[in-house]
Amino acid sequence: MGSSVVEIPCLNIEVAKDGYCLTRDQQLALVQEVTRDEINRAVQDMPNYKSPGTDGFPVEFFKANWSIVGEEVIQVVTQFIESVIVGVYAPTVITARLKKVVDKLGGESQTAFISGRSILDNVIVVHELVKGYSQKGLSPRCLIKTDIRNAYDSLECNLLKIC
Repeated sequence: MGSSVVEIPCLNIEVAKDGYCLTRDQQLALVQEVTRDEINRAVQDMPNYKSPGTDGFPVEFFKANWSIVGEEVIQVVTQFIESVIVGVYAPTVITARLKKVVDKLGGESQTAFISGRSILDNVIVVHELVKGYSQKGLSPRCLIKTDIRNAYDSLECNLLKIC
């Protein structure tokens, strides 16, 4: 589709500006200091039988003994986060923060990786469309199957902006 190019053109900033932008409050919420409550919630939300580190203790050990070890865990995590790059070493806390805004950034058509939405919704929509093709008296239709893995390698940005 489209003509072949040697270089892939960069993102049209005007198209990006038309999308949803986080408010200043949402931006600040993502970069604020990690709280004790967030660390506690991150531990409680982790699935049982998972080991958070090389200590070998499953998460359910920490949950069951939180009244004994919780304060020390919070101190260690807080010190660790303050001394290391947060985005790399505190994914559970950052993930919890991003969950609050990701649905706005992804848009209504994004069906995967957003709570309450399912990638299988796309399969159901396509199934219903194809099933409806056999009905008589409808306008002419066309269905294009695209291999998403290669779509952005073979389409030009100008074509994507038109759609």
